[in-house]
Amino acid sequence: MRRMSRVSAPQRILILGALTAFAPMSIDMYLPGFTALQHDLRTTPEAV
Repeated sequence: MRRMSRVSAPQRILILGALTAFAPMSIDMYLPGFTALQHDLRTTPEAV
């Protein structure tokens, strides 16, 4: 039977940190697109 490889503590911390940072970063990535969205939909900034 194969043994699973163990992840060291620093690697685990790095992986968890990256996963924790991913959600806020992905939310902030679409914000610059609001201007293009407003233009394409021909609407006001409040409507977007």
